[in-house]
Amino acid sequence: MSAAIIVAYVTFYAAVHSWLASQRVKDWAQRAFGPETDCWYRLAFNVVVSVQLIPLLVLVVWLPDRPLYTLPPPWGRLAFLGQVAAFVGIGYGIWLTDAWHFLGLRQLIERTTDRCRRRCPPLVIFGLYRWVRHPLYFLGLMFIWLTPQMTVNRLALFAALSVYLYVGTFFEEGRLVAEFGPAYREYQRQVPRLFPYRGSAHRQATKGAEQGKAESTSASNPRARTGRCGIEPGSSRPVTLQPRPPVPD
Repeated sequence: MSAAIIVAYVTFYAAVHSWLASQRVKDWAQRAFGPETDCWYRLAFNVVVSVQLIPLLVLVVWLPDRPLYTLPPPWGRLAFLGQVAAFVGIGYGIWLTDAWHFLGLRQLIERTTDRCRRRCPPLVIFGLYRWVRHPLYFLGLMFIWLTPQMTVNRLALFAALSVYLYVGTFFEEGRLVAEFGPAYREYQRQVPRLFPYRGSAHRQATKGAEQGKAESTSASNPRARTGRCGIEPGSSRPVTLQPRPPVPD
């Protein structure tokens, strides 16, 4: 019964999270609250989904539970070190994509309607992102499944979160294609989606690809977009990936 309650709440959390992250809701909020919505929506979104996690943690702790296994030494210590590495990697991945923008603080600090509306985060293809398109999701899975002590409640929680993260990559891909257009489709063709099984896509990349960060941060450059943040033909590309056979998802 406890596992069913946890899975049900994760399903509810995932539905709310995906709904609030959808472009349809963002467009509605802009119509309802005005053009400055873009300046505070990301921060409000982060606050809402963070508060939603509190009941989930309470359920996992307070619902009846029973242990399944505990990793003995040295495997327990190795699993814990793996969790530390995953946690550090998540922080590094957020930093690569502009941590202030991720948190929603940059939009609030640079609070002019036109700037919020035009600003786009860079299309990051270096660091962790040259190995896998969604390193934060991959590292999140690594973090939860390396837990040294497993219980029934944790197993239910981790299984539900794993399904949510996997399905969430498809929603995220749709948003990124809409934002970056052909540049992201080229990135999809060369880099695996969730599991880094093919190695770095940049091993044979040109020097221009390594300069992608600096070029892609020119958010105010109107030539660097199709749609919201995509690439116009003939414009200065924020990414330059070498041709290679497409990889399956």
